[in-house]
Amino acid sequence: MGRYNYCGPSNLAMALEYWGWKGEEGSLLAIRDQVAAVVKPGEDDQSKNFVERGNTDVNVMPYEMVDYTNEHTSLRALFRYGGDADLLKRLIAAGFPPITEKGLYEPLLPDYSIQWGGHYSFTTGYDDAKQEFVWQDSYLPKPTTVGKNARSPYAEYLSNWRAFDYVFIVVYPPEREQELYQLLGPWGDQYWAAQHALDIADQEIAGGQLTGNDLFFAMFNRVTSLINLQNPDYGPAGAAFDQANAYYNSLPQNKLIPFRVMWYQTAPYSAYYNSGRYQDVIDLAHVNLDERITKPRSLEESWFWLSRAEYALGAYDQAFADMRQALYYHPNFPPALDMLSLWGVTP
Repeated sequence: MGRYNYCGPSNLAMALEYWGWKGEEGSLLAIRDQVAAVVKPGEDDQSKNFVERGNTDVNVMPYEMVDYTNEHTSLRALFRYGGDADLLKRLIAAGFPPITEKGLYEPLLPDYSIQWGGHYSFTTGYDDAKQEFVWQDSYLPKPTTVGKNARSPYAEYLSNWRAFDYVFIVVYPPEREQELYQLLGPWGDQYWAAQHALDIADQEIAGGQLTGNDLFFAMFNRVTSLINLQNPDYGPAGAAFDQANAYYNSLPQNKLIPFRVMWYQTAPYSAYYNSGRYQDVIDLAHVNLDERITKPRSLEESWFWLSRAEYALGAYDQAFADMRQALYYHPNFPPALDMLSLWGVTP
């Protein structure tokens, strides 16, 4: 009990256990904590216990879950963007239940009628007769919600999945890799998948059927997909975020706005940084690290990009201090360690 933002480790633990991986102690909860110790260690404050430290890390990225699987278990994993309902069904039917990352709306406090957050979903079944996906919910936002074999209508599931560019993770035994790639078809190529995700975003934006947060997420997905394509010209990705942000700011402040979107997705940082818009990186990081949005200010990715932009502008001492902040909130965070090493600075 008392664990917060644990859906990443919890869902990965379910996927690992599904394939028979037992970890060090064997139980599902032990596997969850074993995963969490690596992917969300939290702040480097040894006066706090493991759970208290880990609670400060509010997000686990898909790549971190894939890296954990590939580096710490006997299984393999991959992630791709631009998935769809038919692909999910094909994977489930063949015995490869995927983990998807979706948005979640839920009641919060009396002064906030509703809040939005990211949520991983280990999706294990589907029911065409009822038009529902079946998934294992590691979090119970409502008293009536059933965590085991929770059900979501296809339309609701896909709408929530849109918030994360239709990303999915598949854990699998290495001896079944060829079978998995046959099921994935073109999604086996990460660049095809990124282009496909971009095509989906463009179609959804041009279709004229989306409004509000749904349209904002489609616009944000353009940024993510352009970055994932690794085009050396990052200007269009930066411009795409400008457009998404302008639309976001035009929406009525009705408590439905997903103000924490960059807890979970950081493509705009890359877009701005790699097109030389360093002050925009700094301004965006300060927004995301504002204690009204993130308390404690524990987003290691925001500290990382803030530091890089400061370094690019010649503020070296501040850059070193802020990169160490990234390591404080996520000890051994590989990108931060690599950057300090490149700069010749000790952690």
